[in-house]
Amino acid sequence: MVNVINRIVVILLLLAVTACVIILAAVPDQILTTIKQTFGPMTISLLDRIVLAAVAIVVTIGSAFLIRAELARPKLRGVVLGGVEGASAQLATDSIAARLKDKLEALPSVRSASPKVISRGTSVVIEVNLLTDPGVDVSQKATEAAAVIRETVEKGMGVKIAKGGPKVDIKYHHGPSLGPTPSPRT
Repeated sequence: MVNVINRIVVILLLLAVTACVIILAAVPDQILTTIKQTFGPMTISLLDRIVLAAVAIVVTIGSAFLIRAELARPKLRGVVLGGVEGASAQLATDSIAARLKDKLEALPSVRSASPKVISRGTSVVIEVNLLTDPGVDVSQKATEAAAVIRETVEKGMGVKIAKGGPKVDIKYHHGPSLGPTPSPRT
């Protein structure tokens, strides 16, 4: 609750500062008349007006950037697990990515796997880049990788994969084939 109040206060202050600077840049003569009555005679040149306008633009852009940063939702680092009784549980997306990397690199003809897991609250979006031996059947390897992803994430970890399923990008390694990759011992 305190964070929400702090955000509201910061946004209101930024809006107030921006409004004051824009008004000062738009009508400097009226502001100067008031200042002259208070502090004595002053003049404002064309260069002063240009500097004032530039400062107003910089402050406005800075304030807009800070307001956007205050309003941005924080990036989710985990996915909420369903089916946990009497508690709430969250699994880090890094943990999901690490397990996927291990499982996918254990597939034959896969040299490396680079999974990217993005949380959507109660589900995840999964994008995987696979580097395979030359000559691998791409559709078969993509199907095999998608099956491993679903098995690992949905059945093994209890996390839903977002609509559209996992996205698998395959690149061939340009070099000699290593042959079948041995299965890791578990």
